[in-house]
Amino acid sequence: MTRSVDPIEAPEAASSAQPKSLMLPLVLTVFVAIVGSALALGWGGYYMLKTGRLSLPGQGNAMVASKMDAVVEPATHVLTLEPLVVNLADEGGRAYLRLSLTLRIADLSVAKTALPKEEKPKGAKGASEDEVSVRDIAIQVLGNQTAVGLLASDGKQKLKADLKSSIAKQHPEIALYDIYFTEFLVQR
Repeated sequence: MTRSVDPIEAPEAASSAQPKSLMLPLVLTVFVAIVGSALALGWGGYYMLKTGRLSLPGQGNAMVASKMDAVVEPATHVLTLEPLVVNLADEGGRAYLRLSLTLRIADLSVAKTALPKEEKPKGAKGASEDEVSVRDIAIQVLGNQTAVGLLASDGKQKLKADLKSSIAKQHPEIALYDIYFTEFLVQR
């Protein structure tokens, strides 16, 4: 015997099945939205704390002040030397280096930097005493280098370190902050 379905009961059976099937995707969507929002807010708060744009209660602006102190660099000026051509210490004496240097020097003495350029003491060819002495040191250091050593992967970094240490040793009054090679040519 077959059971007949009452037309009044059929829509109720269909409508009770639909809400259960739509409930799971809706719950998952709400869950993903809440978790995603919490992760985004957590990352944003972490970023704001690390960059110093947000401080915790009781912390004040100490974090911001310490970051500001770390960013402040001493006042500097640059000293650009005329290009140097130096014979290298290679066997046979056929290798040479053409190099242009720019030095970044910290301004430690207010009296020295307070003089206008025209009033600073001059050496040969209108160069300052610092330029003449640094040029002499550079020629001495460069003359002891080899082409193979300079062309090695860390050759330029070693040369910068050698120049810095030689300048610091012979002229401690020159506070060398950094050295830049603006031209570097090794000929063999």
